[in-house]
Amino acid sequence: MDQSEATSKNIRTILNDIWQNLQSKHENLKRDAADLKRKQQDQCRDFSIQNSALLAAFEDSNREAQSLINRKVMLRKSLEKEEADIGKLDKENQEFQRQADELEVLNRSLRERRQDVEEKYKMLLLKSQQLKGKAELKENEHKEMNEAYKRYLGLEIVKIKENVVKISYNNLGSECYMVLDFTNEDCVTGSVPEINIDKLNYLFKEKRNFYEFVKCVRDQLKQRL
Repeated sequence: MDQSEATSKNIRTILNDIWQNLQSKHENLKRDAADLKRKQQDQCRDFSIQNSALLAAFEDSNREAQSLINRKVMLRKSLEKEEADIGKLDKENQEFQRQADELEVLNRSLRERRQDVEEKYKMLLLKSQQLKGKAELKENEHKEMNEAYKRYLGLEIVKIKENVVKISYNNLGSECYMVLDFTNEDCVTGSVPEINIDKLNYLFKEKRNFYEFVKCVRDQLKQRL
């Protein structure tokens, strides 16, 4: 084999090695490209998933933010209502306090009036007891006087009604009496036996002593029997 053939063979060998090397690199590049494409696809898919998740989270955040805004509005309205209610309660409390102050003044006045009434009642009770004592004393005096009139003059004084009495003469042998109504100016209203009323009233006004008056009437009645 001459020199040129050897050189040509070497060149072919080198070219064949280069081609095989290129083929090997091409396959490696194709494989790397496929791997890179697969990785890119995986990354795109992951990105899409992450993006969807982020969008969903963003929407959830927006909904939560809107819910918080709505709740804030509701809380503000509730707070305004509570403030209005508190203001109303304050006014009612002030009105109640004013009424309580007025009631306290009224109670104080009523206590003072009650004390005054109690003092007046005590005074009236004392006066009533005094008057009752005087009335009882006067009644006893009247009883004693009636007994004396009955014993010495045969008189019996009977109360017919308030301020009206019947004076009977029981020792004249017949029914004799006169009626006096002390509410009238002419208090002698009648007698049995009948005597002139004007005359009897004249005697009542003329005689300052009641004993003398009934004695004169007794004499007048005795004359009519």
